[in-house]
Amino acid sequence: MAGKTKIREIDLAMAEHLQGFLPCRIFDSHTHMHVSQAISRAEGTDTVFFRDQGTPENYWEDMRQLLPGVEMVRLNMMPMPDPIMNDEHNGLRRMANEHVENLQRENPKHVYCPYILPCDREEQLETLVTKGGAQGFKCYCYGAGKKDLESLGIEEYLPQAAWEVAQKYRLPMILHMMRHEALSDPDNFSYICTMAKRYPHARLVLAHCARGFASWTVVEKIQELEDCGNIWFDLSAVCESGPMMACILKNAGKRTMWGSDYPICLNRGRAVSIALGQNWLLGEQYEGPERALIAMENLMAFYQAALLLDLDRTQVEDIFYYNAMSCFACYQT
Repeated sequence: MAGKTKIREIDLAMAEHLQGFLPCRIFDSHTHMHVSQAISRAEGTDTVFFRDQGTPENYWEDMRQLLPGVEMVRLNMMPMPDPIMNDEHNGLRRMANEHVENLQRENPKHVYCPYILPCDREEQLETLVTKGGAQGFKCYCYGAGKKDLESLGIEEYLPQAAWEVAQKYRLPMILHMMRHEALSDPDNFSYICTMAKRYPHARLVLAHCARGFASWTVVEKIQELEDCGNIWFDLSAVCESGPMMACILKNAGKRTMWGSDYPICLNRGRAVSIALGQNWLLGEQYEGPERALIAMENLMAFYQAALLLDLDRTQVEDIFYYNAMSCFACYQT
């Protein structure tokens, strides 16, 4: 990409299938509004960060052709996590968090979740809510400060202080599990059930269909999940219908939210389940059909899930809009 998202005919052709399916308004529950100074890593996603910063206006410029019939979008805006933000002395995490905070103040219809670290204290997090207007928290594995990220337990990067504040203010916490077995990992599963029960007013959002990129990890285990009414799912970046259907069926579609994972979703390719694992098919290095944007693969997977589950219009609108409104706003009531 050279300064602009390159939408191709394949993306527009897929978008045509969504005509009449997408509601006129949506709430994207999982977006990243980056600041270029706070992004250091190079993992094949750099091309989507061609702008100095992410904004709602840039989101709409990049996504509007992919969302036919959509007239209004609300966003949950989060910084783009990066290891460079672990250093509290460089001020980059503060810069990234202030960026999304300022965007929300300029655009009150949106919400934002600052990026938090395991070292954050309860009083720090409460200040983000009471003075900064944060509507939730975003944690990520980089905060653990370790190299073997895919072995991390959730408690290593989601601080208990976040649970305490989320309990007090009924806040959502956006969690991306790291272990390959995700929800089927015994330690992950035990942690989620234990903490959700201990903090019944905190909302735990299991991002990416509970990291359901390997479909079996969520489809097989989700029915055993002890549901206290405070475990939520977002559908972001998942490209298969099975994990989406499992999440929707778990809570009758009432605590499942669509999300794009913008701007990561502007990469070409898709996540696929392979045997007992998963892989990302990214870029152009393969023989076969032209690859579409992850955004379109994700939307088509949800479209197919909705058809297979025979979701009615109200249920579709809930997942695209009203569920996120409840998750991110009801603590204010």
